[in-house]
Amino acid sequence: MIIENRNSYLKNPYINNSNYTQLKKVLNNKNKIATAEKKSVNLSPEDLIKKKIKALNNQLNYIENSEQQLQIGMSVLHQKETGLNNITDIGNQLTELSSQYKKSDLSEKDK
Repeated sequence: MIIENRNSYLKNPYINNSNYTQLKKVLNNKNKIATAEKKSVNLSPEDLIKKKIKALNNQLNYIENSEQQLQIGMSVLHQKETGLNNITDIGNQLTELSSQYKKSDLSEKDK
């Protein structure tokens, strides 16, 4: 889902640009595992497997880092949403207090 929606990721100001760069590296990776096999014809099978494992580990590290940054971004958005809900509640309370203040049946002391 995230990979297919890359354009909205670019437009999101809450996500750090370096995180996008990391995700772009993962998405634009020219399959290092397949190219490693072509370049490493002279390597032993054990060395070839080690090279493939290293490439997979690098890709996994990029993905895990990107996922962690996305979770941090989602946490920030959740905190902002909570704050906005609190502001909305305060606004509703002020509206209610204002309507009570306008009522004529309140004494000056109550106002």
